[in-house]
Formats: sequence, C-alpha cells, structure tokens
Amino acid sequence: MKSRWWLWSIAMIVCLGLAPFAIAQKDTPKEKPKEKKEETKKDEAEEKAAPKPSPKDKKSKSKIKPYDEVITDEAISDVGLFRTHRVKDKYYFEIPPTALEREMVWVAQIEQTTAGSSYAGMPISDRVVRWEHVADRVMLRKVIYDIRADTDDPIADAVTASNLAPIIRSFDVVAYGTDKAPVIDVTELFTKDVPEF
Repeated sequence: MKSRWWLWSIAMIVCLGLAPFAIAQKDTPKEKPKEKKEETKKDEAEEKAAPKPSPKDKKSKSKIKPYDEVITDEAISDVGLFRTHRVKDKYYFEIPPTALEREMVWVAQIEQTTAGSSYAGMPISDRVVRWEHVADRVMLRKVIYDIRADTDDPIADAVTASNLAPIIRSFDVVAYGTDKAPVIDVTELFTKDVPEF
C-alpha cells in the first residue's frame, strides 16, 4: 500500500511539472494568427503598390465592339455568300460560320476592255482559298493542289503535312453578327495593292 502511495505522489509531481509546458503550448497558437495577419497586410500593401490597369488599357485589350457600333444605320449591305457592308469609306465582310473552313474558288475576270486586246468576262486568274476563324482573328489561306495523293494511299499524310496552306492575310474580328458570324474589316483588299493577289 505504501509503495502505491509513493507511485501516486511521483505521478502527481510529474503532472504538475508538465503543466507549465501544456500552458505554454496553448499560448503558441495565439501567436500564429498574428503572423498571418501581418502576411495579409503585406499582401494588401503589395496589391496597392502594384500599378492598376487604366480604363484605356482595358479598352485597347477588347477590340471587339458591339455589332451596332460597327455596322451602323449608314451601312449599305448586300447579301450573298457573305454579308458585305460598306460604312462610309470602310468595307466589312460578315462571314457566316457555315462558310468558314470551306474551300472556295476565286476567279478574277475582266469586266471591261478595249476592242482587240481581250474580251469582257475573260478569266485572268483563279485560286482556291479557305477562311479560318482562330480566337478573335480570321485567316485567309491559299489552298494549293500542286501536290496531290489519293486519300487511300499511305503517302497521303506526308503530302498533306508537306502542303500547308500559307496565310495570305490575317484580319482582326471587329464584331460578331448573328450566329457568332465574325465581322472583319477588308478595306485594304479594295483600296490597296495586295502583293499576294
């Protein structure tokens, strides 16, 4: 019995001796939130110090305008394979999604000529083109059929890989019409000499 009493007294001394350590451990978590608060204050200070984008920067990033701002009431429009629009001195193509990624044959003909040199309607050149919509740009590609292979032939993949259609022109999308049809400014195709043509 006496030996048990002695063990109990040692256990009590050990428990009382460890009590300050337990209290100290309870106090340490209170210090950690202070560190977190200091870190968040530093982050907030860095965010305030960082330059904010000005409204001009936001406008320059978003080049796409609402359809009514680009194709205004003054527009003279015509419907064909594409919708074409003339607004003052600018020309726009509105390309329906069904016309994208399709190969088209362009044939240039003489409209009028002098007698003896040629005749009206005579073809000058032809080419195959394809319009591609990538992100907010439309690419006009020239499709070349100089090298061909039967689709069942094993070399067809090599011919396709070696015959990438070059980009003739790249256009920014300025607006989107119905069915998300991209509207592009093609004024330079009509007002300037385009070497690719």
